[in-house]
Amino acid sequence: MKHETGQGGTEVFPANWQETGTAEIDRLIGGSSLGTPAAKSLRERAPAEAAQAILGRANTLGRGPFAIGIEILPLELSGVITDHQGKIHDRRRWPLTSMDVDSVVKHVAVVAKDLVATALGLDLPDPSIGIGLQLGGPVNAHTGTVIRYENNPTDPVILKGARPWRWENEKLAERIERETGCRTVLQNDTAALAAVEQKFGAGQEHSTYAVILVRDGVGCNVVMENRLLPGPWELGHIIVWPDGRKCECGLVGDIESQAGRRAIRAVVREEAGWVDDPDWQRAVDLALEDGTRADKALRAFELAGEAIGRGIAKLVTLLNPTCVVIYAPHELIEPTAGNKRVTDAFMSAVEKFRRQTYPPQNQCRLLTKREQPTDGARGAALIALSQLFSIPLAPTSPNWSA
Repeated sequence: MKHETGQGGTEVFPANWQETGTAEIDRLIGGSSLGTPAAKSLRERAPAEAAQAILGRANTLGRGPFAIGIEILPLELSGVITDHQGKIHDRRRWPLTSMDVDSVVKHVAVVAKDLVATALGLDLPDPSIGIGLQLGGPVNAHTGTVIRYENNPTDPVILKGARPWRWENEKLAERIERETGCRTVLQNDTAALAAVEQKFGAGQEHSTYAVILVRDGVGCNVVMENRLLPGPWELGHIIVWPDGRKCECGLVGDIESQAGRRAIRAVVREEAGWVDDPDWQRAVDLALEDGTRADKALRAFELAGEAIGRGIAKLVTLLNPTCVVIYAPHELIEPTAGNKRVTDAFMSAVEKFRRQTYPPQNQCRLLTKREQPTDGARGAALIALSQLFSIPLAPTSPNWSA
């Protein structure tokens, strides 16, 4: 006999578990927390060797909840399901053919139900399962409303033929709740990364820290005394060069006029004299070459770092975080052998923030990280666990809440 112990107690499995078939699965299901529809699904979808793990996780619902985290990306969903400790039990990457809100809502529900069925053998709704959503735009977390979410005509997906989209004042959490029957919370992408840092990163050592996310634009969130400061935070639109370059948002001299992949590509085009808009890799490759044109392209990466640094200086002067975590493309933060020229230009400029704070804040720790494929969805799940089930993100901190 083989003994498997989980949070739901000890279950005994025969040594020839994989050969026991439907009868043995039926016996185990009979003593588990699975309902009839979920049990039927498990019999049909799971091989005998997978049923053991699924039943064990389902029975832990009596001891701790699960959360589904879904990151809404341009033309794609990234989803995970975690237990109450933030451990990922299953994940999905789900392509979208349209960013129409109705279509996205339906696909989010499909992903959520699929994750629960395959990872736990359960059906939605279930009171022990919550949903966390996040996307890269300003949101009202209190009401679960997307304030604005749109793409840009210069984004690569547009160049590949995707249709433009623009969401305004969409009550997304409410719509997902209606579609799935599960309680749902909403945050933006940097809040999700701040939650990941709280549980597994900087939050283990720092009670007050900032997270900056560099993608096509620049986002930010701040955790102060173990609590996320209410947003939305629009660090990317803080003016740091009053006489600087005009941003696509209409402001002059804000951080996103120089920083973020979209702005860097545009500045490389302007500095290098290109007629067309280079894609990200082409802009990086030019800056890694030799010659006057390459030096001008490299200047775009240096200006981006300086813009980020000036933003950090304002955060440090106003809020005194003891750590700032920058999530950015690896070309900006990882000095590999073939990429060192670009990384050095960007990071050296970022480090200048220490000269621009008052009083001087040289003790502020600067960390850089490459975003992992599941970070955003996992952070959304952690936020759901915290807000819906009052599960603290760090053992030494009070419950994390917006």
